Amino acid sequence: MPGLWGYTVCMRAPSGRPGFPAIAAIAALLLSLSLVWAFVFRESASMGVELEYEIYRNASAMLENAWQDPESATIDPDVMGFGIYDALGEAAFRDGSAPLRIASAELPQGAYRLNIRPDSAVLVRALGAEATRSGMMRPMMGRGRAQVPGTGEAWTQLSGAARYVWIEYALGAFRIERTALFGGAALLTLALGAGAALVARLAARNRELAARAARDRELVQLGEAARTLAHEIKNPLGVIRVQSALVRRRLKETLPDAAEGLTLIDEETARLSDLADRIGAFLRGDEGSPETFALGPFLEDFARRYGAACEGPEIFIDPDARVRADRERLRGILDNLVANAFDAAVEAGREREFTLVAVRKRRWIEVRVGDRGAGIAPDIAERVFEPFFTTKARGSGIGLALARRQAAGAGGTLRHEAREGGGTWFMLELPLVDPGSGD
Repeated sequence: MPGLWGYTVCMRAPSGRPGFPAIAAIAALLLSLSLVWAFVFRESASMGVELEYEIYRNASAMLENAWQDPESATIDPDVMGFGIYDALGEAAFRDGSAPLRIASAELPQGAYRLNIRPDSAVLVRALGAEATRSGMMRPMMGRGRAQVPGTGEAWTQLSGAARYVWIEYALGAFRIERTALFGGAALLTLALGAGAALVARLAARNRELAARAARDRELVQLGEAARTLAHEIKNPLGVIRVQSALVRRRLKETLPDAAEGLTLIDEETARLSDLADRIGAFLRGDEGSPETFALGPFLEDFARRYGAACEGPEIFIDPDARVRADRERLRGILDNLVANAFDAAVEAGREREFTLVAVRKRRWIEVRVGDRGAGIAPDIAERVFEPFFTTKARGSGIGLALARRQAAGAGGTLRHEAREGGGTWFMLELPLVDPGSGD
């Protein structure tokens, strides 16, 4: 069934194979559908048999009435026509839709012939010896009846030659019941299919949530370890910085050239201290000290710090457009994006530079930091904001994760997209503050 393949796809486990709930749902669906349609076809066949029996019974009853009392012979409301014919198919008696003559091709080769039409069924039944047990069939006179060929001696001769009875039966009630049967089965099939799809979706969602919960537990454990490690690192780093300063002071008096070798120690110590601070800030997740300020002048001042390395800036916002955020954290977010832009440019063999653009979008301001690097590979595009994920040899994997969290703390978002002509755009969106709000 076409629908089942779609269900199988949505029920695939992360490993690419259907999970047990998915297989169970498919098996239950197939079993249920098999039982439903087996019942439908059996019931339809039973209805067909009942229809044939009803037509045959009506034909026999009307023929019996004709033998006993032709004047009182009545027609069932579903009987559209009734007739008695000789061996050549000529009508001895006909009523309603019964034809004057039955073509030889329509005569039964056996006991009877049943022809199902769109709105009716026609039964032509061969009469046995019992059909002519009466020595004479009197003409049936009544409303809507036609005597063929006449009365008297001619009718007496034909009555003894009667060989076939013809009856047309309306299928209105049969059609309604059969349509209701198949329509109900179709609706039930759709309901079962929808139920299976829902179970499949819930099973897939449950697997996703379980996998996410497992990752979250790992992150919590990793976060606890990182927080402990960051705290423990801070104290030794402070001691190293103090001792480095003392050694530098002594060496500057005795060995001035050797004192310059301590620069590397100071740089690495500062880098580790900054990393510890970032990890601590990420794990704390507090909003800092937000304040309301005009974003345009802030961005212009930020761009001046980088000089010619900043292309632009192109700030297309009102000078009075204000946002509410922690200034230092906002500057830290942009510094991180610029540092990544510089790294991407160096890896691509280009100059260390970046593009800064700010535009207004209804109730938001979008700040873009772009580079002309190699871009972000599609297979890692969804992971660049994950904590501790990095493709750099000396990267920590905490910068973008911390930047996104701090953006969210300011009520904004941080995302990325490919840049036309090569490179990447990182877009920081911050909500505008209404000047009349008093914030």
